[in-house]
Order: sequence, then structure tokens, then C-alpha cells
Amino acid sequence: IKLNIDDQLIGTSKSLEKPYFRLAGDTLPDISEIRPLSVLKKSLNYCLKKFAKNNDYDYICEQLRSIRQDLLVQRIEDEFCVKVYETHSILAIKHHDLENLNQSMTSLETLYGLNFGVFDHICKFYG
Repeated sequence: IKLNIDDQLIGTSKSLEKPYFRLAGDTLPDISEIRPLSVLKKSLNYCLKKFAKNNDYDYICEQLRSIRQDLLVQRIEDEFCVKVYETHSILAIKHHDLENLNQSMTSLETLYGLNFGVFDHICKFYG
């Protein structure tokens, strides 16, 4: 299936955990593998609680990347999206993960520019 700029995907998956996988080219993902916003909110809380118990950065990093991807393919840009990227930024700083920090910061700059979140937070991240 070719991507159409006007297509709005809404996922149907109920999974709280999902491995991150890179999407291939210009094909649409299977909506049964994408989580809708309501599930993504539950997923973030679930995964952060699990991370608090096991402190496994590889686990939380993969889960946050997966949540970010589900937000991206559904074109969700809102306060929750900011929360996900800010959370990933904070954890990436604590774990010296510059790659995911840079990815999150780039998206945060865009979201702050759309008046989501608090732009002053980005200054703290860069500091």
C-alpha cells in the first residue's frame, strides 16, 4: 500500500508493550500493530512502572521508541506526545544516550513550535 499524505491512520492494537521495528519505505503499517492514543497513554504508564522496578534502560528505550513511532505514524502531535519525548530525553541524558536524546530534542523543538509543552524545558535539556 502506498502512503497517501491525506491518510489518517488510527491503530487498533491493545498491547501495552511492543518491540520497536523500523518501518520500511513508503508502506503503511498494519493498523492492528499500531496502538491508538488511549492505549499509548496506558502503555507509557505501564512501561515506566516496569522500568522503575527493573531499571533496564534498553527495555524502556525500546518501549519509548515504539510509542514514539506509533504517535508518528498516526500523526499525533499533542501534550502527551511532548510528555513521551521529554521523558525519553530525561532518561537518555541520565544514560548518556546521545542518539535518542538528539532524536527526541528534534521532535520537541517542532512540538514546542506548535505551542505544545513548555519551550523553556528544552533549555534545561540542553543545559
